[in-house]
This record gives sequence, structure tokens and C-alpha cells, in this order.
Amino acid sequence: YKAEYLTARFLLKALAFVGYGLHVTSSCEVCGCKEILRPLFNADNGVFTCGDCAVEGAREVKVSTLKEVVSASFGEYHENFDYKGALRLIEYYLSVKTDEKLSSLKELNRL
Repeated sequence: YKAEYLTARFLLKALAFVGYGLHVTSSCEVCGCKEILRPLFNADNGVFTCGDCAVEGAREVKVSTLKEVVSASFGEYHENFDYKGALRLIEYYLSVKTDEKLSSLKELNRL
């Protein structure tokens, strides 16, 4: 397994354990549409939505990032994913939740 995958999986599990888990699914959290072509992430609630259901301030993410987060969350490793998008999203989420910039995650993203 790639180190980025293992790190993302660990961080997502740790966040869930301490009550900051993301609501991870490949469909929109609000309307349930199965294929999100333009995913947006609401860091306040830790959810992914489609463009039609996004709240103000939601951050647009790449479809590949959503797929990486889903993969790491459910333990479904994919060799062709680099998981760096997932790590950047986790870093963003933690910065919103804690109002802190975590330098250790910055170092991981530079790999």
C-alpha cells in the first residue's frame, strides 16, 4: 500500500473516533444523486454534496479527491490513486475545525 493511502485511512478513522468523522459516500449527502460530477465539500458538517445542493462556503473538490476519500474511508485500496487529494482535503477539514494550520500535514502533502 502507498503511504498516502495508509495515512489518509488512519486520519479518517482517527477523526471518526474522536467525533470529527466525515460523512463519506460517493453520492450527494442531501439529494442522494449517485454520480457527483462537481463535488463540493462542506467542512462545517464534513459532507460532500452536488453543486445543486451545496451551501454557501462549500469548497469544490476534484472528483478524484472524492473517490480517494471514499476509498480510504472504506478500506478499498486502488493502486492508480495517489491519495494526495485526500490528504489535502483532510488538512483543509482539520484547519476549519481547529482554526489551526498543522505543519505536519503540510509535510505529508509535499511527498
